Amino acid sequence: MTSLSYLSRFDGLRAVAVFGVLIEHFCPLRVLTRLSPGGAGVTLFFVLSGFLITRILVNYRSQTIGSAAAQFYWRRFLRLSPPLFLAITIAALLNLSTMRSDWWVHALYLTNFQIGLNGSWVGSADHFWSLCTEEQFYLLWFLVVILLPRSSLFYAIIVAFAVTLTFRAFVYFSQLPALTTVLLPGNLASLAAGALLLEAQTSDRFSRLNGVLTDRKWLIVTAILFGALSISMRFVDLPRAIFYPFVASAFFACLLAAAANERPDPYLDWLHWRPLRYLGKISYGIFVYHMFLPSIIGPIPGLHWIASGSWLAFVALVVISITLAHFSWVFIEAPILQYKDRVPVRPRSAARAGITSAVARPR
Repeated sequence: MTSLSYLSRFDGLRAVAVFGVLIEHFCPLRVLTRLSPGGAGVTLFFVLSGFLITRILVNYRSQTIGSAAAQFYWRRFLRLSPPLFLAITIAALLNLSTMRSDWWVHALYLTNFQIGLNGSWVGSADHFWSLCTEEQFYLLWFLVVILLPRSSLFYAIIVAFAVTLTFRAFVYFSQLPALTTVLLPGNLASLAAGALLLEAQTSDRFSRLNGVLTDRKWLIVTAILFGALSISMRFVDLPRAIFYPFVASAFFACLLAAAANERPDPYLDWLHWRPLRYLGKISYGIFVYHMFLPSIIGPIPGLHWIASGSWLAFVALVVISITLAHFSWVFIEAPILQYKDRVPVRPRSAARAGITSAVARPR
């Protein structure tokens, strides 16, 4: 297993993604919220996750299946579960929404099932749906990347695109609740788009595709298409319901391809800004905690304005979300991550186990 390089601009993109979510949930300017910056932010998170998780799993192919599973899921658990479980515990203690009765749904990463099958949001934990979708993707994608031949990954990605297209078309034309698309099949294409970028960058077979994704012309074209679709979503239902994840993911895949190149770039170097990268580092905590804040702070005497939807409330909620995520990172997440290498199963190389598999070539 080789060490993977740190892609510093990706932390800047995480910060952009989480600010999109904060704007949609807290910003009083309806012109912005109608563009669904939160949906864009979540899709960007999906593409980022698809790229990075596939990158990690391809690197694990030199390990035995048991060792790879132990390392992968142990690290995912330590990275994702502590802030989520803390938020669930506090929300249950404070009796927010239906958390006291439904805590187990969120703890088992089933929020998207609860929302999708009921066709309605669940309150302060609405945003957990995307975390659950990603977790379910990790379970599926481990099997795809580790168990299937390396050459089959591209075909699995194509199948993922087809699944999302078919599922979203079925939901739309069957007149099922639109929220049914929060289930994994409705978002698999966005996660697979990141995997496709990884495949383009690491496989000589797809060097032409890599050229397309890194061509600034296509970044501009996909940006225009994504902007046009975002503006028209209020008026045209069909493109939003079926094609939004494909258009958005195409743009974000091109953006990630540009950001992955560490050479100086006057258009993207702002992503290296240290405060922005730090916000990206703690973006998971910002995302997990932010939706509970109005319900927690609003009942406090003299602070009812925090849930008023005003500009003052917006600024306050953003600052509090960042502050809370900072303390969560310093006192909870970072200390726990020190145990990421204490894997329950001792790693064994695939060579010693008689297993051969290709490892992605360095970029």
